[in-house]
Amino acid sequence: YSAQTPPRTKCYISVDDVHLSTSIYEAHLKPAIKANASSHCDKTQTQVHLTVVILKYGYLQTHTVATNTVISKRSLLPGENFENKDTFQLGQELRDFFATTEARIFADF
Repeated sequence: YSAQTPPRTKCYISVDDVHLSTSIYEAHLKPAIKANASSHCDKTQTQVHLTVVILKYGYLQTHTVATNTVISKRSLLPGENFENKDTFQLGQELRDFFATTEARIFADF
């Protein structure tokens, strides 16, 4: 079960729960964990940097498992989504993982 908080503004980032990826398994024949994120905004966005980090709870501390940043190559029109679907780690089973996201976006307000 995943509870989502509705966005407070019309520009926001959403991140999915960490999940096992069927498509990566089919391509590499290994289990893989994956997390996706997307940027949504009702204004023009420029210089979008969208980072997803997959972390694992450890015995004494949390460990970073995978990090990936996607950068837009052009300005995004109002209402156009920008996605990062490339953050994954091969050879992992789904246990004690979570994802966070960070974004740097310039929007015309």
